[in-house]
Amino acid sequence: TAIMGEETLGAIQPLTDEIQKLGSQTKSTTSQVAEAAEILTLAGLSMDEMIGDESSGTQGALEALNNFAIAAGTDLPNAAGIAIAVMKGMGKETSELRNITDILLNTQAKTFTTVNDLGEAMKFLAPTARAAGISLEEASAAAGILGDAGLKGSMAGTALRMAITKLLKPTDDARKLMEELGLDVFTLTPAGQAARAALRD
Repeated sequence: TAIMGEETLGAIQPLTDEIQKLGSQTKSTTSQVAEAAEILTLAGLSMDEMIGDESSGTQGALEALNNFAIAAGTDLPNAAGIAIAVMKGMGKETSELRNITDILLNTQAKTFTTVNDLGEAMKFLAPTARAAGISLEEASAAAGILGDAGLKGSMAGTALRMAITKLLKPTDDARKLMEELGLDVFTLTPAGQAARAALRD
């Protein structure tokens, strides 16, 4: 109740009911669902966003993340942590959580990486990718491709972050090579220009 800013247990009864329901009807335990609810609360989600609305068929974030955890082969608190970290790192809104989890699951299904690998990679990659105007789909796919080559998790995230940074702020040798190839990073895209300015600042 304190985390949600409520003074009584009755004020969060709908959330308590949802936690107990998911804990009894799914693979996740009640304590795991409660831990995920705490993570979502700290991330700024409201009780209504976590519960959803059965009458209108709107799925709540807790149930969506529980399904994500099952598909990803991990526990609910870990799945919630990964989804929230990616959301924050890429500057996404809470309404995009479902799309975020779909992208991660799609990458897991099509590459030799797991959602855990992608979560680790995104810790290093997401802020830089966001600054460079790279979409989550592109960043996730790039991490998946590196996973196919044996680079996973933090190694993949670090490698991609360094590659993006070097493209935005190339060394003298890299700049000469890019000039020989006819590439000009300063006119690639407005997002690239904005990222260069952000990195310079």
